[in-house]
Amino acid sequence: MVGLRGVSTCGELLVLSVVEAVESMFGSMYGNSTRDILAVCAVSPRSYDCSRTESVEIKVSIPTPAMPSVPMYISSVRISGSMKEKYTCFYACIQVFLAQCICYAGDLTYYRFMAKEVKIDGEWKEKLSDEFKKTYFKELTDFVRDEYKKTSIYPEPKNIFRAFDLCSFYDVKIVILGQDPYHGEGQANGLCFAVNSGVNPPPSLQNIFKELENDLGRQVNGSTKFTTGRDTDLSRLAKQGVLLLNATLTVRASSAGSHQGYGWEQFTDAVIKKLNEERENIVFILWGNYARNKGAHIDRNKHCVIESAHPSPFSAANGFFGSKPFSKANKYLEEHGKTSVEW
Repeated sequence: MVGLRGVSTCGELLVLSVVEAVESMFGSMYGNSTRDILAVCAVSPRSYDCSRTESVEIKVSIPTPAMPSVPMYISSVRISGSMKEKYTCFYACIQVFLAQCICYAGDLTYYRFMAKEVKIDGEWKEKLSDEFKKTYFKELTDFVRDEYKKTSIYPEPKNIFRAFDLCSFYDVKIVILGQDPYHGEGQANGLCFAVNSGVNPPPSLQNIFKELENDLGRQVNGSTKFTTGRDTDLSRLAKQGVLLLNATLTVRASSAGSHQGYGWEQFTDAVIKKLNEERENIVFILWGNYARNKGAHIDRNKHCVIESAHPSPFSAANGFFGSKPFSKANKYLEEHGKTSVEW
């Protein structure tokens, strides 16, 4: 919620800049927008003109976890000075507000997953509602919540279900199966094989880019230019209907496979089962024996299954390079009346 009381157009610009700053820091851990949890209100004076040197009061509040409908007051600040000074002060003060939010309400980056109700795309929430009620899933979430409290876990809580949030159930055209999130600092972003923008691509992702370029016969953004502008995030693929799904959705820092065997595999098996049974003409790309085994029960009469070696440096030369999964996937989609993916 954003409250703007009697603020002029210029005043709104300043206030909304604060909201944008908050959203850039917190992302969507409370759902689709940080506006659901932060109220940023210019309340004094009633009529505000940025060109003048009047002061303006900014208030920040968040809902109490136990009583979401009751905002918990956090802080306010009165700012005056030139327009440039106001902008500078707004961004400085929001840092203080966020620190106070953490102090009063606990680390908000945990809240999205810590909430008893799973925050996930609406279509997936409906399709997986039975899974969320099962004993194993409650035990899994209890385990993961405890892990986040005790040590460094990747990805950030807001990104645990990012693959689903970016690619709704009925939008899925291609599924690429991974195994674990990357366990290095700043790498995992909730999409299998992807890393955050600005992070050097790990060897497997580098090999994916190489095969992608060879397959399509042209340079692909991020495949050969190791610059800060390379596209390693892969969210643009997810938004086109590519579900980049890891079998395990969380991992302990510097400890590969540390969250295997706690229930994530059962959950992601249920995801594949739903897609297999309720959708048609999906392309499943399975790299390596782990993915092959996980996708063994996919109905080959309803869907296209593309298998090869894993893109890891240890196996890429044994069947991944030259497998042309990307052009094969697009060819299948086009043959079945679907839009191909702009890889």
